[in-house]
Amino acid sequence: MFAPFIIFRKFRLRVVPFIGCLVLSQFGTAFAQDDIGECSATPLESPLGSPALLYQFDGVEYFEEDLPNDLQQALFDMRMEHYHKQLELIDAAILGNHLRQASAETGKSMQTLAGELFAVGRPDHQAVNDFYNDNQSRISQPLESVREQIRQMLAEQAAHEKRAVLIKSLKRPCAFEAGISKPLAPFVEISYQEYPSKGSVTAPIIIVEFADYQCPHCKTAAAALSRIVGQYPDDVQVVFMDFPVNRSGISRVVAKGAVCAAAQASFWPYHDLAFERQNSLGADSPLEIATDLGLDRELFSACYESNLAEERVAQSEREAARLGVASTPTLFLNGRRLQLRNLDADLREAIDAKLAENDT
Repeated sequence: MFAPFIIFRKFRLRVVPFIGCLVLSQFGTAFAQDDIGECSATPLESPLGSPALLYQFDGVEYFEEDLPNDLQQALFDMRMEHYHKQLELIDAAILGNHLRQASAETGKSMQTLAGELFAVGRPDHQAVNDFYNDNQSRISQPLESVREQIRQMLAEQAAHEKRAVLIKSLKRPCAFEAGISKPLAPFVEISYQEYPSKGSVTAPIIIVEFADYQCPHCKTAAAALSRIVGQYPDDVQVVFMDFPVNRSGISRVVAKGAVCAAAQASFWPYHDLAFERQNSLGADSPLEIATDLGLDRELFSACYESNLAEERVAQSEREAARLGVASTPTLFLNGRRLQLRNLDADLREAIDAKLAENDT
C-alpha cells in the first residue's frame, strides 16, 4: 500500500490524489495510489471509431489528431480526470446504498455507521516520526511544527484505505461493471531509438519511461519495470529517457553521468545503483558511481565534461515537452501513455491486454 501524494506548504498538509513527481512541485514526495477497486473487469476502453471533430474555423474542420501532441495529452488528462471523478461518484453511490440498508436494519444513522466502519486509531509517535524521516528532505520544516498535521493526514489516509477496502468487498460478490467508457490515450510517435533499453529488441511491446533519479516513485517504477522484463522476456522492451524535474539540479548531473556510463556499456548498472543511492545523491555521485562500477574514470570524466552528455539529456527533455509529459515517471506503451494507479497490477493488465489484442 502506498501513500497519496502529500504537499507541505505554509505549515499545512493536503492530500492530492496524484501519482508521480510533479514538474512544478516545490515540496512533496509521490507514491502510487492504490486502485479504487473494481469488482470484475476494468471498464472497457473507448473504441477508436471515427475521428472526433474538435472545432471548425474559417470553414475548415479540425480534429483531435490535428492538435500538437502536448495539447492532445492535455485533452486526454482532462477526460481522465473526469472519468476518475465519475468512478468516485459510483463508489460513493455503492457505499451510500450499503449504509442506507444497514441503517434500516440496525436503526443507526448512516453517519454513526460510517463512523464505526471507518474508525481508526490515533497514529502513534513512531508512525509520525517514520513518515517525517522518510520525507524530511521535502518537508523542510521542524518535526514539531508539522507533527499534528502529519498525524491527522495519516489518520485520514488510514480511514480512506478502510473505505476503499469496504467498497471493493461490496463489489466482489456482484457482477459489477461500470457503465462509462475509459478514455483512450492519444497515440504519439516517440524518438527513443538512441536511448538505452533492455528486453527483447523484437518485442511487440515497447514501454518508454521518462524518469527523474530523485523522484521516489521513479525508484519504485524502476524496480517494477525490471520485474516486468523478467516476466515478459520475449514480449517487452523497456526504454529509459531522462526527464530531470527536481529543482536541486542533482538529477541532471546524475542523468549526464548515465549517458557516460552508457558510453562504456554500463548504463543499467549505473541506473540501478543511482536509484539504490537515491537518498544520498549529490554533485559528486556520477563519478563515485562510475568508480564503484569499475568504469574508466578518465573516459568517464571526459565524456561528462563534453557536450555529448548535456545534449543527450536536453534532447530527452525536449522530447518529453513535445509529448506533453508533465510528471515523472511517465510511461508510454506502444505510443500511448499509461494511467497507472496500482503500478504492478495495472502495468501487467495493460501488457496482457495488448498481447491479447495482438493475438486476435
